[in-house]
Amino acid sequence: MLRDDGALLMFEHVRPSNPYLGFAMDVMNPLVRKVGPDINRRTADNVRAAGFRLTREYNVYLDILKLFEAEKA
Repeated sequence: MLRDDGALLMFEHVRPSNPYLGFAMDVMNPLVRKVGPDINRRTADNVRAAGFRLTREYNVYLDILKLFEAEKA
């Protein structure tokens, strides 16, 4: 549960917006899922669907590793 004045901070591996890299992640995901988490998550969409408002989305590395900051909508 997040306090009303709290911030949600997430450091995530996400599906890149580049169509070629995104396709590669989609193809590799079934193999990777056997040993770890999905590598093609659409975290920004999931954060919004959970009722939060994104206040910051920072690319850490190649549009694959991102830092997200969100607050209650």
